[in-house]
Amino acid sequence: MSSLENQKLLEQLEKHPNLLERVKQLLLVVEGDGNDDNDIKLADDAEDAVADNLSKLGKELLTEWGQNQESKVCKNFKQANSGLKSHSKKNSTGIPHTDK
Repeated sequence: MSSLENQKLLEQLEKHPNLLERVKQLLLVVEGDGNDDNDIKLADDAEDAVADNLSKLGKELLTEWGQNQESKVCKNFKQANSGLKSHSKKNSTGIPHTDK
């Protein structure tokens, strides 16, 4: 990857902090954190950690995708139907009561 591609990827990940954090967690499984006591020693443990992180990553990706799709659909609908009046709260306090 070129440095320009690396920069673009980093910018994209910074827009999605949950995804950036998940990628960091996956890298910790691969590289460790420099503390031998915390490093994963067994392949089964590494497999569990990767599977768990990938599952969480998938859920986070689909959640963000869904939110982006919802925003796009709402934006397109508002543009296509700009003449429609949006719902707003009534300004009237109602009919004043008369003293009897």
